[in-house]
Amino acid sequence: MNLLLILIVSAALFGSGTWTGMTLHKGIVAREEAARVQLEKSYEAENRRLERTKLETVIRATDKARAREAVAKADADGARSELDRLRSDSLDFRVRASTADIDACRKQVDTASKLFDQCAERYQRVAEAADAHASDTLTLQQAWPK
Repeated sequence: MNLLLILIVSAALFGSGTWTGMTLHKGIVAREEAARVQLEKSYEAENRRLERTKLETVIRATDKARAREAVAKADADGARSELDRLRSDSLDFRVRASTADIDACRKQVDTASKLFDQCAERYQRVAEAADAHASDTLTLQQAWPK
């Protein structure tokens, strides 16, 4: 009978110890899981903050590029106006030179005038391309993550 009582008490103590150990283990696992979830949430929040910062940087760079494009367009329009004025002056020069008596003088003036017009047009195209390239380069530099 003593042996039976010892076995029953031992079994009860073993069961109680096992139940307590399992409960303790579940609590530890739950705390570790909660800590992992919290850490994951903080990483996600940091990633969202970084993405938002990058997006804001890109938006600012794009806005600045648009402003530079507007300035470049105004400059190109001014260059076109100046080119039109030069063409008009060149035409006037041709008309005056064409009334001259010397044929060779007329040919030289006409050739020089045509050459000047071609140079002015080409210069304008090069300036517009350079402005666009400079703006694109600056946009990429400003939008690049820091």
